[in-house]
Amino acid sequence: MLLLSPNCSGIEPFRLEPVDVLGDWTIRPLVKSVELKAFARILSAGLQKPTTHTLKMSDGQAPEKVLKRELIEKQVERVWEDYPGLLVCTPPWSDKRSPIRRLCAWHLKQAHVQGTLVKIGCEDCWSDSKEWASVDAWGMRHNFDIVVRDRSRTEALVIEVKAFKGAGSPNGEVQRFIGQLLLARSKHPIVMGICGRWTTANMGLFKDTAKVDKVCRQLDLEMVFLEIREAQ
Repeated sequence: MLLLSPNCSGIEPFRLEPVDVLGDWTIRPLVKSVELKAFARILSAGLQKPTTHTLKMSDGQAPEKVLKRELIEKQVERVWEDYPGLLVCTPPWSDKRSPIRRLCAWHLKQAHVQGTLVKIGCEDCWSDSKEWASVDAWGMRHNFDIVVRDRSRTEALVIEVKAFKGAGSPNGEVQRFIGQLLLARSKHPIVMGICGRWTTANMGLFKDTAKVDKVCRQLDLEMVFLEIREAQ
């Protein structure tokens, strides 16, 4: 049985196959892109060595924006250097008041407006990705933080990033975050969730972590938790 995503992107569907006599189903991804799988593996390993990262915060900066720009996107760009055949779409972080647009080499060549060359964070790549990367469900469009696409196979890796800062335990945020990852997995074959934690709450409850992690990996969802320290 094939469950087809309602999109025109050409991204292959995933296969549902029965796993026991009770009629349960499991997702069998049809990932063919060797480069995409290698990209995800290397990115994950690089982020987890070391497991604690130090980031500098400025007054008024949102922790999630700092995490994305100063750690995740820089690591994505480093891995991308070895896989130039992939298309990487990240937020442009542009100043909407500025007439100068941030564009990649291809879009800059096509543009009829003033622009500046960027390697990562092209405004047009980001805008175009909404059509093929987003999930349109229940009357709403669900977008994702970073998308890496294999140009030749039209398969994509989705990366969602969340930052948790404060004295409390981020239970609700983590639960909503997993929901976002499931939305992404309904359309894309590889999904990675990266959580950066500044929290000082008691985070010592781990007895069921392995079970949850196993279920996530069966769905090709990888959860990466990073401890973040604020630079003094």
